[in-house]
Amino acid sequence: MDVLRALRSVYVVPASVKGVGERQMAYRNILKLAFMATLVWAAGVMPAAALPTFHSGSFALNFRTSTKSDLDTSFTVFKMTGTSLGCTVFNAGSPCFELATPAGSFASVIMPSILKVDPSVTAASNNVRFTVPVRFDWNTSATATNIGKFVASSTTFAGHAGLNPNAVVNWTIAGLFTVGSEFNNAGAVFPAFETWSLTQTGGRGQTISASGTFFVPTAVPEPASLTLLGSALLAAGAGFRRRKTAKKQEA
Repeated sequence: MDVLRALRSVYVVPASVKGVGERQMAYRNILKLAFMATLVWAAGVMPAAALPTFHSGSFALNFRTSTKSDLDTSFTVFKMTGTSLGCTVFNAGSPCFELATPAGSFASVIMPSILKVDPSVTAASNNVRFTVPVRFDWNTSATATNIGKFVASSTTFAGHAGLNPNAVVNWTIAGLFTVGSEFNNAGAVFPAFETWSLTQTGGRGQTISASGTFFVPTAVPEPASLTLLGSALLAAGAGFRRRKTAKKQEA
C-alpha cells in the first residue's frame, strides 16, 4: 500500500479513466513500469557475478600420434593425428591437445575440451617437435571458454625413464601463461610448464602414447609487492644501524 501511495503521488491517473476496475488496471500498469525500472536500475548498479581469481592450477594433456619408430633412439619428432574423439568432434579431425582433470584455479571455471595446436604444427605436416618450443603454444582467447594462453620459451629433455622393450622418455616445456577472461585477474602473467611423458611398450613398430600435464605453480609476489618488501627491509636495516650507532656513541 505504501508503494502504491507513493506512485499515486508522482503519477496521476488520467481523468478519462473511470470506474474502480479501470483505475486498478492503471495502478497495476504503474507498478509494472516501476518494477521494470527497478530491474534496469539494479542491473546498472549491481556488480556481475564475481569471477574467480587465478592463483595456480593444472590439467592433464595428451595427443595422438601415428609415429611408431624406436622410442629409445627417436624421441624428438612425432606425427600428430586428429583421430581422438575430442579432435574429431571439436576440431574437425585436425590434430589437437585434449585436456581433462582440471585442478586448482582451473577447477573453478568451465574448461574447454581441447586446445588447438599452434599453426606451425599444421604447417610442419602435423609434426610436434620437442626441440621447437612454439609448437607447444596454445591460445583460447578467441573461444567461449577463454582460460588464457601459453607461450613456450624453452624445452628440456628430461631423460629416459625406461628402455626397450618398455621405453619411456620425458620432456619439460617452460614458458609463460597469461590469464584469460574466465578469471577476474585476466591479463596477469605467470611462469608455467608442460611436462610430457612418451611411452612405447614392445619396441619399434608399436604404438607410442603421449601424456602430459600443464602446471602453473603458486604465484610469486608481484613486482610491486617485491618493491614494497625490499623498501621495508631496507628501512628496517637502516633503523637497526641507527640504533647500533646510537648505542656505540652512548658507550
